[in-house]
Amino acid sequence: MTLDMTIQNADHLEMSPAAQEIRRCVAEIHSVPTTRVSVHEAEGYHRQCFLVDLPNYVPADELPVLRADIEVSLPAFEVLDLTETLVFLGARR
Repeated sequence: MTLDMTIQNADHLEMSPAAQEIRRCVAEIHSVPTTRVSVHEAEGYHRQCFLVDLPNYVPADELPVLRADIEVSLPAFEVLDLTETLVFLGARR
């Protein structure tokens, strides 16, 4: 399934409050400065979505823990997809 979306690089000065919160949360989970977390805002299928470049590589066996950490820390979002280097989040419907 392919999402029809436009991805825009979210500059830290122009980030939406949701993108800023995602950035802060992911940085906290990884224990890194927020400047190491890149968040790209996207629109897809009538909901706000975010593509997050993870600051550290996450081994495949640790992905379920990362998914749980993100969904607990960001209850307004659900993890739509997750790889060792990227997280795709969507606003909960």
